[in-house]
Formats: sequence, structure tokens, C-alpha cells
Amino acid sequence: MKNIFDSEGKLMTFLDGFADVMVLAILWVICSLPIITVGASTTAFYSVMMKLVVGEESYVVRSFFKAFKENFKISTIVWLIMGTIGGLVCTSLYIVFNSSKVGSKLFYALPFYLLVLIIYTMTINFVFPYIAKFYDTVKRTLMISLIFSTRHFLQSILLIIIDVAIFIFAFKIPALFILFPLISGFCHAKVYQKIFAKIIDARDEENNESNMVQELD
Repeated sequence: MKNIFDSEGKLMTFLDGFADVMVLAILWVICSLPIITVGASTTAFYSVMMKLVVGEESYVVRSFFKAFKENFKISTIVWLIMGTIGGLVCTSLYIVFNSSKVGSKLFYALPFYLLVLIIYTMTINFVFPYIAKFYDTVKRTLMISLIFSTRHFLQSILLIIIDVAIFIFAFKIPALFILFPLISGFCHAKVYQKIFAKIIDARDEENNESNMVQELD
């Protein structure tokens, strides 16, 4: 029984981890309030969360603001681009939903806009974790996020389903609105950490092969 409450016991480890995730979720909400900082805040959130899910992080607040500062420029540019695209997609869907009738041209365009919305959601879900993990240009970041989110289609759709499910249940259990960043962020970080680990391993193998070729030359 003493081992359970020991500082290194499973219960205390879980409680410490839960507290870290809660602090991280609160930091994300507060730093996203100015709206224009949503990109940098989300990147910082995933930078720390992807470490927490594998037990690497210990200084949550310090690491969050460090990642926030380091990735502020590219995250903000990407956020402005994706926010603009998202606004156009949602506006188009709103127009189609409210002015289309069965048999009209706008009605038949509805599946297309829904597909665009799904691809957009998959991409924006991927883009900020990617910025948190890799240094790249804005153009390559957007392209790679689109490519990898579609390449890992099942995982991307699963994450969307989880987010939608939490959102729906939150109307019945309002407390879930508070826990939404925590639950959603944890699930996303788990999935993306595995995907990025494979990318890093592949890059390491390529670098090793390249070094071997250079040594032979």
C-alpha cells in the first residue's frame, strides 16, 4: 500500500502526469485568447505534450514558453494562412447549406465542400505538431502536413472522430468542454509522436547510409 503513494509509485506518477497535462491545457487556453497567437500556442502545446506522452518532459511551463517563443514566427504565419483558408471553406459551406435545394447546382457541390473541409481539418491537425517537431519553411510545412495527413488517413480520421465525439458529449456533460484540450491534445500527441518517430528513424537511416557512402568514397 505504501508503494502506491510513494513518490515513484504508479498512482503518484499518474497524478503528476495528469497535473502536467492540466497545466499545459490551461497555458494553451490562456495563450490562445488573443486569437492571433493560436498557432504559436498550439505549437508550444504539442511540443511539450509529445514529450509528456513518452515521459520525457518535466518543466512544463518553462518548455511551453520556450517553444512558444522559438516557433512564434512560422506558427503565426501558418495560422494566418490556415485560418484564412478555414474561413473561406466554412463560409462556402454556410452558403451551400443555406441556399441550396435538392436539384440545384449548389446542392451537388455540397459533397465537394465537405471533402475539402475534411482534408483541411486533417491538415491543420497535423501542421502544428509538425512545426513543434521539425524546423522547415512555411511552404514545405504546409505541403508535408497535407501529404502526411492524407498518407496516414485512418489515424487522421480517427482523431477527427474523437474530437467530434468529445464535442458532442460535452453538450450533455459541460465539464468535457474544460477537458477537451486535455483529452484531444493527449490523443493527437500520442498518434503524431509515433508518426514522427518513424520519420526521424527513416531520416537517421538515410543519413547513416549517406555517411557510409562518403566514407567509401
